[in-house]
Amino acid sequence: LSGLKFNMEIVGLTDKLSGSIVEQYTQTCRATLGDERCQFNVASIAVAGTVESVSADGTVIFDSSRAEAASWFAFGKVTFTSGAAAGFSREVIGSNTGMFVLVQQTPKPVAPGDTYTLEPGCNRRKATCRSKFSNVINFRGEPFVPDPTQTFRPVS
Repeated sequence: LSGLKFNMEIVGLTDKLSGSIVEQYTQTCRATLGDERCQFNVASIAVAGTVESVSADGTVIFDSSRAEAASWFAFGKVTFTSGAAAGFSREVIGSNTGMFVLVQQTPKPVAPGDTYTLEPGCNRRKATCRSKFSNVINFRGEPFVPDPTQTFRPVS
């Protein structure tokens, strides 16, 4: 057993009380785009493309065939289907015509000519659910709940 280490934590019975028991009310959706609660088929609007160029840090991917509106792929996901990065997925933090930006680079480099599948993302707002996905029936938020920063402000 030499060289083996372990961590142990001793907690009391009241430790269970520190966790949440039910979901909180939020103005934004608590579902994840495409999960069983959202029920939207993300693959139905995913697009495929080919990398034309990549920024030096590997986080900005350029493809002139991407003509979607600005931020269409923000909060979405890209999965590389060929090249050294094949099989790797990354979250997309933003997009614009002809390009999209990854949250972080892939473990293996992306190169011109690599192919990918790109899924749009959701900012969890009711308006987006309605206009972008026509899925407001499955919206899992309470947009009319008052903002806590406004509700509990001091009276002046």
